[in-house]
Amino acid sequence: MDLIKCISESNSYHGWTHKDLIKLIHCKTDNQAIEVIIKYILYGKAKAVEAAGDDPEAAKVLNFAQEMKEYKTSGDAQKVWTALIPQLSLSELIASLPKLYKMSFLKAGPLQTKIIDILCNNEIVRASNLHPAEIYIGLKNLEKGGKPKDPHLIKYLESKEDVDAKILADPDYKKPNFAHQEPAKCTPVINAVQKALTTSYANLKPVNKRIMITIDVGDKMNDPCLTTKNVTCLEAAIFIAYCVFKSNKIVTVAVFDGTTITPVPVEKNIALGLFHKKIKEAKHGPVIWSAPFEWAANERKQFDVFVHMGYRPNIIDLSKELREIDKPKEAFGSYMQKLSIPYARFIVCSLGIHNAYFSGDVTNILDVCGFDKNVPNIIDAFCKNLF
Repeated sequence: MDLIKCISESNSYHGWTHKDLIKLIHCKTDNQAIEVIIKYILYGKAKAVEAAGDDPEAAKVLNFAQEMKEYKTSGDAQKVWTALIPQLSLSELIASLPKLYKMSFLKAGPLQTKIIDILCNNEIVRASNLHPAEIYIGLKNLEKGGKPKDPHLIKYLESKEDVDAKILADPDYKKPNFAHQEPAKCTPVINAVQKALTTSYANLKPVNKRIMITIDVGDKMNDPCLTTKNVTCLEAAIFIAYCVFKSNKIVTVAVFDGTTITPVPVEKNIALGLFHKKIKEAKHGPVIWSAPFEWAANERKQFDVFVHMGYRPNIIDLSKELREIDKPKEAFGSYMQKLSIPYARFIVCSLGIHNAYFSGDVTNILDVCGFDKNVPNIIDAFCKNLF
C-alpha cells in the first residue's frame, strides 16, 4: 500500500513518469501486489486485473489505484477530501484542518463528522505517537484561521492597493489590514482537536532526570514565536514546561524575578489552563539568567538539567549593574562544582530570535531558537545525553 500511495501522489517528477523509471530499471518481483502495480503502470487496468487474480492484497492495491484515479479527475473537491481523510495520518489531518476550514469543508455534515470521529478516537491518537506540541500548534493554527500570511505577500498586496493614491482621491479611505485573519468558527472541530491534545499527553515519555525550568513572563514574551507565529513566546514556554512537568517525576517550575526566582507550586494533575494562569500570576521581574543556578546552589537543590526559556538571551537589555552580576556560564559551572554534579546540562530556549548566545563549543549547553513541533523532542534528546 505504501508503494501505490507514493505513486498516486503525482504522475511524474521533473518530466520523468513512473512508467519511464520502471522501464529503465527492468523491475521484477515475486510479490503479487507489487506485480499488479507494475502492470497497472505499464499496461493499464485490464492487465493489472488479470495479474491480481484472487489475491486479496493485490485487489486492495488495485482498488486504491482506481479510486485515486477517479478522485483526481473528479470536479467535486469535497468528495475527494471525504475519501482522502481516512487515508491521512493524524499528523497530516491536523495540518490540513486550516485549509479545509478555508474551503468551508468543516461545516456540519459527513466530512465534519468523519474528522471529529478520528480526532476523538483515543486509540488513533495514542497509536499516532504524536507529541502534544504538534497537536497544540495545529490547534492554534486552526483557531486563528490558518497560518499568518507571508510578509512578502502582505507587502505585495499593499503595493497593488496603491494606498497613497487612494487617500489623495478619498480622504476617508481606510487602508486595508492585509495581515488580518478572522478566527475560525468551527467549534465542534476545535473541541475535537482539544480532546485529541488531552489524549496525546499519554504519548509523553519521561527522560528520568531532575529538571528545573525557569520562564521569563515579561511583556516581550507576548510576541509571536520565531517560526510558529500563531503561538506567543509565553504560550510556547508554558506549553513546553507543562509537557516536561507532566511526563517527569522531579520537576521544579519557576519564573525569573530579578536576582532571584519565584518557584511556582503546581500539582501533577493540573490542567494546562490553570498551569498557564499560575505561571502568569507568579511574582516576576527582570531576567537574570544566572539566578536559577544561584538559587539552586543556595537551596542545595540537585538538578540534572536546567531549562531557561525567554524571548532572547537579554543580557544586553539589562542595566550595567545587573549585566555585571549576570554570569550564567560561570554560575552554571559553580553550581556543578558546589553540588558535585559534573554531568549537569543547561538548555536555553530563545523563543523569539534566531541567535544562539550561550552554547558556543560547550557540549553540555544547548541553545534552541524558536518553537515548532520538533523542539520538545530536541529538548528530551539532549536531556537523555543523546547528543
